[in-house]
Amino acid sequence: MKVVTKESRLPCEPLSQRRRATSGASGGKWTTGHDGVRDQASRGNNATGNSIKLRKIQKIGTWNVRGLLKPGKFNIVEREATRCGLSICGLTETHWRGNGHFSTDSHAVYFSSSDDSSRNGVAIIIPKHTNNSVMGYEAVSDHIMSMKLKASPVNINLIQAYAPTSEALRLVLESFYQDLQATIAKIPNRELLIIMGDFNSKIGANSAQYSKCVGNFGLGVRNERGERFMQFSYYYTQ
Repeated sequence: MKVVTKESRLPCEPLSQRRRATSGASGGKWTTGHDGVRDQASRGNNATGNSIKLRKIQKIGTWNVRGLLKPGKFNIVEREATRCGLSICGLTETHWRGNGHFSTDSHAVYFSSSDDSSRNGVAIIIPKHTNNSVMGYEAVSDHIMSMKLKASPVNINLIQAYAPTSEALRLVLESFYQDLQATIAKIPNRELLIIMGDFNSKIGANSAQYSKCVGNFGLGVRNERGERFMQFSYYYTQ
């Protein structure tokens, strides 16, 4: 991972000038806006530890954190993830820069963001004791990242997504869905796939035509972004 040093960055950003670009045992012990950061989590293609048991209850959550640049805010996110007993927690709008991974005292953190803008950004955090179940991850963009976890009886594939807001151009929205479909296409059909995140859309109460992919308790009136999201969801439930 290459560190760009043309512009100053806040110390609380994961890809800050205060952190090394290398991973593994040679990774530095730098701060990311909270205490207790340790060596960066190793990235590998094979998980050598115990697999996650899917027959046991696994709590999965996603959270739009609206920025993690303020010192101490990520520490709050970690405490809440621990308090709720989350096995996996997806984050959107991290506002971090670059992409990579690191570990804290309690969690392993994988993130994907833009190199030159503190906007958007997605991340996945897991308890540190399950980090050896990570088989690999892909930082697709500042809107999408994926991760594969070794699990039993089948592996888990996670996609954390943050769709463009209604202010974004239609072309930007379509580019997001194209990247999302391309990411899904890489995942074997025999493995478990979980797509989570913030799709910035309103589904609405009238969902009869999409009954296979949405429940009966939507609110309000579906907007244009909601219609696009429903078309995407309906395609993958046929």
